[in-house]
Amino acid sequence: MIKIYNWLKRNSLFVLLTVFTTVFGCADYGVRFDFQVVFLLISVGLLSLFCMFFLHDKKGMSLNKTFSLFNYLFFSIAPLVQFKNNSSFYVDIVISDSLYSKLAFIIIVILILYSKIYNYFFSCFENGLKDKKIVKKQTVSPYFFYSISILAVLFYFFLIKFEFKLLLFRPPGFRLKYNTNLGLVGYGILLIVKLIPFVSLLFYK
Repeated sequence: MIKIYNWLKRNSLFVLLTVFTTVFGCADYGVRFDFQVVFLLISVGLLSLFCMFFLHDKKGMSLNKTFSLFNYLFFSIAPLVQFKNNSSFYVDIVISDSLYSKLAFIIIVILILYSKIYNYFFSCFENGLKDKKIVKKQTVSPYFFYSISILAVLFYFFLIKFEFKLLLFRPPGFRLKYNTNLGLVGYGILLIVKLIPFVSLLFYK
């Protein structure tokens, strides 16, 4: 029991997110519910959390953690909401249950293979770097990240023409890209700008 308690204490964030993902996925809300789809999408989320917390890079930020967090949010949590509410960001159609299941299964297979390959190559690179000189890290002022994030947020508002309702209610992508400042170029920039505050936070942390 003590070992279990210590493990839960060390991995409290993982446990919390696991419980949240399971409860969030199983909650009966929206206009449709299919156990197979929900089970597979929850599995994608749990596998993403496993990759985030238990692959070899257990400390600090890494591309693996960024990749895993992206998978968790956009291949598990967001699809659960979209599935249950018959909504889709990119197409103006209702995606079938079978297509959700097939795509979720493919992502699960990819994540399993990814975790095996990542651990293998991480171990190889880690062993190869043991004898090399460690370069001292240079710190960057947090005000730099604050400034970049604030400018990105303001530019984002400019691109969406200060339509703040789009922060909560987003139309399909093919509609949004014709209603941004700077046209199609603005829509392309929009996809990048909205990630800058998040990426800045990762680098800072």
